[in-house]
Amino acid sequence: MSWRPRVLLVGGPDVDARLDLMGRLQAEFEVGAVGSNPGLRGEFQTRGFDYEGYHLHRQIDPLSDLVTFGQLVRLFRRRRPDIVHAFDTKPGVWGCLAARFAGVPVVVGTVTGLGSLYVTDGFPTRVMRTIYQQLQRAACRASTATVFQNQDDARQLVTAGIVSPGAAVVIFGSGVRTDVFDPEKVRAADRLRLRSELGIREDELLVTMVSRVIRSKGVLDFVEAAELARGQAAGLRFLLVGADDPESLDRLSAAELGRLRRNVIWPGARRDIPTVLAA
Repeated sequence: MSWRPRVLLVGGPDVDARLDLMGRLQAEFEVGAVGSNPGLRGEFQTRGFDYEGYHLHRQIDPLSDLVTFGQLVRLFRRRRPDIVHAFDTKPGVWGCLAARFAGVPVVVGTVTGLGSLYVTDGFPTRVMRTIYQQLQRAACRASTATVFQNQDDARQLVTAGIVSPGAAVVIFGSGVRTDVFDPEKVRAADRLRLRSELGIREDELLVTMVSRVIRSKGVLDFVEAAELARGQAAGLRFLLVGADDPESLDRLSAAELGRLRRNVIWPGARRDIPTVLAA
């Protein structure tokens, strides 16, 4: 077999979202993944890919972050990848810095979005944003290229001097395999089972939102729509699928979570999203 460059994709707890991408790359690259969820190892091995876990704490914690940085440096030195591609907020920062420190030849970081740090402007958010921008600036300088998924994010970080214009690459989204969510592929029995599990009658019309449960995702707008519709449309139910995020600066208050539970069906995070959307 001819030589293939060794690529490590570095992400957080949901790095398995890149499995389809890895499948498309494996003919030309030797691809592996690094993530913060140790439970994903079996899924990657089943698909024929190496997977290694590392410590990651979502909040800024100097001691914890130093542990993360050290683990990644040692991992990169042991695995000796030709390319490291890191994405998401903290994995993108520490993955790029550790890769450069470990001597990886090509380092790419993807900024998947600016998120809640740029949505609100309270004092805690401003402090966190300042810290993030300094770390992201260092990560961008350590990277061969920084990839953005929209022009606005790229423009904002270029204007702020966080990334140089020549190192910023814009792609228009990651893309979604819509065929995975084709309702025709979901068996009627699975659809009925899910409705029964969630207490939704077959004759009820279901409005569904899949999202992390934080303010900037529009979750409270969804709740308000459910409140408004309650007295006006019989047989209409609202379903919210996604995990609460108590560590986020943009988290919902206890009162807001209570309002959510009173007005929508909220089973939390689920893995069977094609079935959820077909229900």
